[in-house]
Amino acid sequence: MFLEIAILPVKPERAADIEQLGRDAAAYLALGTTKGFHSFRLIRAAEDPNRFVLHLTWDRIEDHTALGESEFGQKVGALIGECLAGEAVVHHYIVVDGATLGEITL
Repeated sequence: MFLEIAILPVKPERAADIEQLGRDAAAYLALGTTKGFHSFRLIRAAEDPNRFVLHLTWDRIEDHTALGESEFGQKVGALIGECLAGEAVVHHYIVVDGATLGEITL
């Protein structure tokens, strides 16, 4: 399994837009048509209401890349870019087999 974590510094006046974009992305991904997709979360920082974290899991990095290259992915990426107050920090990870337990629930 593949994990993407993106830390997004958001302009204060665009925080509501990012939240709505997260809802729209969740609805799109819930359609079940995105190959290799497992989970999506948009999380707002408790200490800084203008910092958000995107947390996505996929079968393979290629599945994630394919979504980013799709029409929907391009639209979402552009909208996120408009909302950023600085550069996003994005990291990609491969989950260690046998070193996971439980589901992530918020």
